[in-house]
Amino acid sequence: IIDTELNTIEIPPHTQQMICGASVVYSNYCEVRHLRCGELAGPQVMAQWKAAGARVCCDIDVADIEEDLRPYFASTDILFMNEIGFARLCAGRAPGQASADILQSGVGMLVVTLAEHGSRIYCPGRTIDVPGVPVDVVDVTGAIPRILRPGGVTREQIEKVAGCAVV
Repeated sequence: IIDTELNTIEIPPHTQQMICGASVVYSNYCEVRHLRCGELAGPQVMAQWKAAGARVCCDIDVADIEEDLRPYFASTDILFMNEIGFARLCAGRAPGQASADILQSGVGMLVVTLAEHGSRIYCPGRTIDVPGVPVDVVDVTGAIPRILRPGGVTREQIEKVAGCAVV
């Protein structure tokens, strides 16, 4: 988990109510662990989302699963991690055992992304392999030279787009 150096992220009750009305809430434990809504801490905030009917999804990418995250699992419908994070989770255990431990902790479904090889979905009582879809590789970093080249994008255009960012 990356320490964002945040102590708390206070969610006003009216915002929490709007989040509870969502069909899906997608976040990560790095941020959720800092949430507060009045007297409610992160696990209770997530529990309200789930109790209201939202499907709660968390993506931990390559982060380690620390013990203090376990209280969040009961409110997590789908936990996403990539193959690197899953290998770290296994730590010498068989993948089936490591995934069973997560599911027994309350997570509804564990999705391990395997890059070009697709993904493996662990559910209680079954495992589903989803093959990768062949695609052309695209260099998304190639956009920067195009932006910076003469005649690319003007400073005014960049400032206009930057002014639209939502934090």
